[in-house]
Amino acid sequence: VGRCDLPPRTIQSAVRCIGQEIKPDVVVWLGDNIYGSAYNCSKQANIDVLTEVTRLFKAEIGVNVPIFPVLGNHEGYPVDTYDVRSLEKESWLLNATAELWNEWLSKEALIQYKKAGYYTQLCPFESKLRIIGLNSLLYADNNQFTMINSTDPLGQIKWLENTLAAAEANSEFVVIITHIPTCCDRGTEGSTTRMLTLYERYSNIIKGIFTGHYHTDFMRVLRSAKDGKGFGLEFIGPSISSFERVNPSFLVMELDAQTYQIQEVAKYVMDIKETNKRNVTSWKHSLNFTSYFNLKSVTPNEVSKLADKIEREDYWYKRFCENYVTNTTKAQDLIALGKDGQHFFACMMKSRSSLAFAKCVNYSFLNFWEEQLYWVMQIFQTDWEDLI
Repeated sequence: VGRCDLPPRTIQSAVRCIGQEIKPDVVVWLGDNIYGSAYNCSKQANIDVLTEVTRLFKAEIGVNVPIFPVLGNHEGYPVDTYDVRSLEKESWLLNATAELWNEWLSKEALIQYKKAGYYTQLCPFESKLRIIGLNSLLYADNNQFTMINSTDPLGQIKWLENTLAAAEANSEFVVIITHIPTCCDRGTEGSTTRMLTLYERYSNIIKGIFTGHYHTDFMRVLRSAKDGKGFGLEFIGPSISSFERVNPSFLVMELDAQTYQIQEVAKYVMDIKETNKRNVTSWKHSLNFTSYFNLKSVTPNEVSKLADKIEREDYWYKRFCENYVTNTTKAQDLIALGKDGQHFFACMMKSRSSLAFAKCVNYSFLNFWEEQLYWVMQIFQTDWEDLI
């Protein structure tokens, strides 16, 4: 919401479509609401944006629909930072957002959230469905503060273990929401390895892991460290933002009312060229995941087969690219990569961890540390409101 991003009316039209046309039972809001020029932000500017987007959700969807939000890496100030040295360091953000979201979250969830940005809550009308909202900046490799403690900053993973154990003991099912996925190059290895171990141990009750961050649309198979078999899926959803060079979109998940197993994933898209041509904002149902990719079900086994087809067959790689960046000219750039692109995305969908992904694509860790150095330089060249 701001310079270099979509105008507020576009975001309002998306939220209105969700509220009036989709009419969901539950909404998960996966973070990153601050506009692209993140280093020119301030704490107050970030809160102002969060306040406005929260107002839109309440106005267009209403307070009677459960909405579960999590923080993205752009909510902090400066961008990509979350100070893990004490619970008080980020109280400016947690207290403000807790106040904004107090109509959606329970008293117990808010108390936990205000400590370190993660929480859990039973879905109000589903006594056996538990939502777990994680603070992904506590395991994100682009948060330099995780260098202080890359294993379990602010006790989130131990808390996650206890929460999952209690859910299993109470015969509950779980949906996990977080901004940054555990895959590829965006999670510290120590934290994400422990998280994946927990995801595998409690795969009998975890029915979905919903993430964002990449602004693109794909899934990845979570694999066992023991035998490599898939035990779950991590959904990396697209964005209402057009950053960068993609059509805005969002996903609608259909879950079985008894088992909470994901039955279908539908995608809704706003075509920017068509909108600008007609000067009318329109969100259309673009595809259903199973029919688009010719899958029998939304399961690890079927998505593993899809990853294999993407690597082997040009037809399925083309369809993957067009969905990945939501039918834009950017898809042609990816398709042009040919076999290299096919192998890269197959690795992204099938690798267990960031190290496994790096090995799969022969990724140079020199490039990784060069990237880290770049971000450090960007931070220290920026005027901060106060010194960390």
